[in-house]
Amino acid sequence: SGDIVDLFDLALEDPEVKAIVLRIDSGGGEVFASEEIRRAVLRAKKSQIPVVVSMGWVAASGAYWISSAADYIFASPYTVTGSIGVLAAAPSFQTALKRHLGITSELVYSGQKPYSSFYEDPTEEEIQVRRLEILHTYKTFIETVSQGRNIPFDAVANLAGGRVYSGEQAVTLKLADALGSLDDAAAYAAELAELTGGYSVKEIKKPLTFKETIIKSMFEKADFSVLSALNISDLRAIRELLSLRSKKGIYVYDPERLIWGN
Repeated sequence: SGDIVDLFDLALEDPEVKAIVLRIDSGGGEVFASEEIRRAVLRAKKSQIPVVVSMGWVAASGAYWISSAADYIFASPYTVTGSIGVLAAAPSFQTALKRHLGITSELVYSGQKPYSSFYEDPTEEEIQVRRLEILHTYKTFIETVSQGRNIPFDAVANLAGGRVYSGEQAVTLKLADALGSLDDAAAYAAELAELTGGYSVKEIKKPLTFKETIIKSMFEKADFSVLSALNISDLRAIRELLSLRSKKGIYVYDPERLIWGN
């Protein structure tokens, strides 16, 4: 989620950006990560930057959590979306280790007991706590969609339960606004931003790190017959060069090590 949030920040800092199209093609993921990206969408809207979602083949579960915050949602007729539900797992190998390998475990804790352990089955009390946490997250998911899509809570609850829908069904059920392509989403985003004099589409990318720049430069100019002939000393020099972390200063290389200068 951090990479996506960084891209939103770059877009918001760019004076040329008047609207954002968020292309989503994901089956979902972790709740906290989804919420981080959703809040980035809300920050953009608060900054008067319209956000339009363009759904790919899949935009379900956590991906729909994010989508629900957008100003407008485009889907293809065959997009798999919805899946408003919560799944949690806390696997334990305690029984399997004992049965198949004869290994038993006794865990001793200092301070608070960890949330879950691979080596210890949860107690009935812990299972009940996790069920309550799942139900709370599920209710939050429904509330999030209800507020984002301006649909009554009970109506969203009837569509939830992990059910999935095609893009065409999603439009009918008001989980999406229209059927359309990425180009349609860009055109509508420009309309929301009131760009009457024309517009261009700019892909927001994070600038390459120092290490990535070096690697890209090497392979763009690579003579693979030369690369294959590199000896251990050459490879060590390249590894040391790529391990540099400072973005400023002058680097001078000697055969033994790298020296950073002012």
